[in-house]
Amino acid sequence: PNGFRDDIASSVVGVGKENLIITVWRVGLPEKNHELLLEVLPHLPWGDWRFAFIGPLQDSFRPKVENFFREHEGLVGRVLFLGEIQNAVDLY
Repeated sequence: PNGFRDDIASSVVGVGKENLIITVWRVGLPEKNHELLLEVLPHLPWGDWRFAFIGPLQDSFRPKVENFFREHEGLVGRVLFLGEIQNAVDLY
């Protein structure tokens, strides 16, 4: 459930579920509305959760990411921009 594939995870040593929310696609495309996520993320009750953007970062979105981390330094390490990950094992 929840997109966790035991068939892949069992082949990767040390992998288990973690409190991680992800969005996957080209980061910064208007259709995905990642700008809204950047507005909402600072207001979440984080606990031990993290949020990962997975996919190539659009050049036009890069300044927004830089500004986000300037304004919300406490979210460095909680909000991750991981780039493109094509291999499922690497993703896990």
